Amino acid sequence: MAQGVEKSRNSCALQGAISTISEINRVVPIVHSTAGCTIQQAMVNSVSGYNGFDIPSTNVAEKHVIFGGGSRLREQIKNTVKVVDGDLYVALSGCAPELVGDDVITMTNEAQEQGEPVIYYKAPGFKGRFHLGYEGVVNAIINQLSTITAVNTSKQNDLVNIFGIIPNQDVHWRGNLEELRRILEGIGLKVNTLFGFGQGIEAWKDIPSAALNIVFSKWGVSIAENLKNKYETPFLNLESIPVGAKDTTSFIKKVTNLLVIDSEEIEEYINEEKEKENYYLNNLLNLYVDYNFQKNFGIVGDESTVNGISSFLSKTFGLISKVNIYTDPIQEEDEVLGENVYRTDDLNEIQEILKDNKVELILGSSLEKEVSEELNIPLQVISFPEVDKVILNKSYLGFNGGINILEDLSTVLLNYERKLQQKISDDIKSLLAK
Repeated sequence: MAQGVEKSRNSCALQGAISTISEINRVVPIVHSTAGCTIQQAMVNSVSGYNGFDIPSTNVAEKHVIFGGGSRLREQIKNTVKVVDGDLYVALSGCAPELVGDDVITMTNEAQEQGEPVIYYKAPGFKGRFHLGYEGVVNAIINQLSTITAVNTSKQNDLVNIFGIIPNQDVHWRGNLEELRRILEGIGLKVNTLFGFGQGIEAWKDIPSAALNIVFSKWGVSIAENLKNKYETPFLNLESIPVGAKDTTSFIKKVTNLLVIDSEEIEEYINEEKEKENYYLNNLLNLYVDYNFQKNFGIVGDESTVNGISSFLSKTFGLISKVNIYTDPIQEEDEVLGENVYRTDDLNEIQEILKDNKVELILGSSLEKEVSEELNIPLQVISFPEVDKVILNKSYLGFNGGINILEDLSTVLLNYERKLQQKISDDIKSLLAK
């Protein structure tokens, strides 16, 4: 792979916690760890536009590891609260402080006693991957927020919270959350996406008042279970993102079965969205046939994204799913996977699986560029990391997400087939010239 393109597919729990907090408006991470941790965060999120060098950090050195860094954290919390204007501050302890037993809880309690809105989360990288950092810090905010400010517990029958879409680990997370908001507001609900534009501490205070929590990956299940235990909020576990009209309609009906909503208006809304998808599919029909878009594919990424996109491409676009590769961490040692389904984030192993299955198209990350070039087959990036494109609010989820992936994938396939036809034409001309 070209120099500068190589990026980690899954970074550590501390990076996940930092990235998660940084996408909540006016919530500030305070990293209690070595300087390398915040530098790594800058490198991990360099494509997404987040500048990791702005993160307040204790930058612990050897003397803090030997003699303890608790006083350094106390100093950093005081300085950060003075300099950085925020509504909530989250002290995050990394590997070195956790190994030597620095008391982040006491330092946080001291700040709270002085009236500062500070909570903590222990996030050493050895604890797990990026996904666990998201899951853990969200639970930490939910569990500790009520100790420093009032939260809203009066139930709102039309409010739902969204969990399981991980900021920055999902390359389309902003667009996906915005599309979910559009869909759910379209059927008469209020939506807490919790991350991204306009989502600050007030949204988090409203979490307990929701009528339903909706989970789109296994990384939101423990959060929903926590809220069910604390506030008796039911949750809907979808396990994957809905992509396209068919699966999005199924998602909407599952929500409406749990909440009281006007079904007649919902049917009108769904039918309009279905007609829109059919309209764009018909616009692709000639290209689909003329340029041989029907291919068997291998897809690589987090389980919820892989399953959602694979389902849409198979059911709606007529492509053939050859192999699914899940790159998010294993949760259970005895996990049973289906036929032609694998779980690994090892680059070499993923490349071998794709080669062995003789796929004609790859949907994955920028890390799959090398194997796609070796096999001379097209690549559509749908998962982290994406290093060749800036993504602001594009979605591959829901009604609009299905149309977006049709557009992007068709462009990739069209360019590939045209280059292939041009090469054949050039080879024939070369032979005739001889």
